[in-house]
Parts: sequence; structure tokens; C-alpha cells
Amino acid sequence: MQTVVGDFLAGRGSLDSAAARLLPIYNKYAYYTFRLSSNAKPGTASIEAIPLAPSGHSLSEPRIAELFDAVMRLDVGSERYEHMKRFWARPRRRDQ
Repeated sequence: MQTVVGDFLAGRGSLDSAAARLLPIYNKYAYYTFRLSSNAKPGTASIEAIPLAPSGHSLSEPRIAELFDAVMRLDVGSERYEHMKRFWARPRRRDQ
């Protein structure tokens, strides 16, 4: 993943071509992460960081966010991705 992102940040390819290259890698990573988590005990969870940013870069860089958005739009479609972003942005209720 970091190689594809690094190539994009270095100007070697367009946003669309980088997203198309990154999508199958992202999907494979997500698949194996899901398969491994399905063995977890009920009531447990873990957060897995996806290594997107190459060395010397930060995930907070706007172009990395733009690339991730393009990958997600390819994966689930623009309308569904916008719905997902609104859902993620909702305030969470804290259980008492």
C-alpha cells in the first residue's frame, strides 16, 4: 500500500489510476482483517491501523485523504460512501 501511495504523492500517476491500483490491495487487507477478527471472542474488538502513509509522510496529508476517498468511492460508490462518512461523523452516545 505504501508504495502505491508513495508513487501517487511523488506525482507518478493520476488520482484515478492510484485509486484503481490501491483498491485490490485494500480489499485484500480488509478481507484478511475481517477473517482474522471473526475468530475473536464475542464482546471483544480491536482496531487495526492500515499502513497507508509511506515513510516521511503523515496520514493527515490532504492528498492521502483524497486518495483514500477515491478508493472508497470505487469500492462502495459515491452515494454509499457519503452516507458512511455522515454516519462516522455522528456524535456517539456514551453508555453510562
